[in-house]
Amino acid sequence: AGWVGSLDTQLIGRDAIEMYILAKEGKIEEARKIQYLCLAAEEALDKVYAGTFPASLKYAMNLRKRPGGYPRKPILPPTEEQKKHIQAVLKQLALI
Repeated sequence: AGWVGSLDTQLIGRDAIEMYILAKEGKIEEARKIQYLCLAAEEALDKVYAGTFPASLKYAMNLRKRPGGYPRKPILPPTEEQKKHIQAVLKQLALI
């Protein structure tokens, strides 16, 4: 009757909600396309940041004009190199 998401709902936004609606309506192949996008984004961001996941997610959300904010200490923001990687990933996935 429900679904809980983390990265996908925060980063992907409305498409993640659409994935749930499509699945509930039995439109599995259409929902699966969005699911693969969510998985690709999550996997890519997991590999970006060696320290903690929230910093890369917050930066990615900010790039998408979603209210991600900034990590609080002791979590550090992504380095310039990590930011470039996050930008490249989002461009590759057509998210920015």
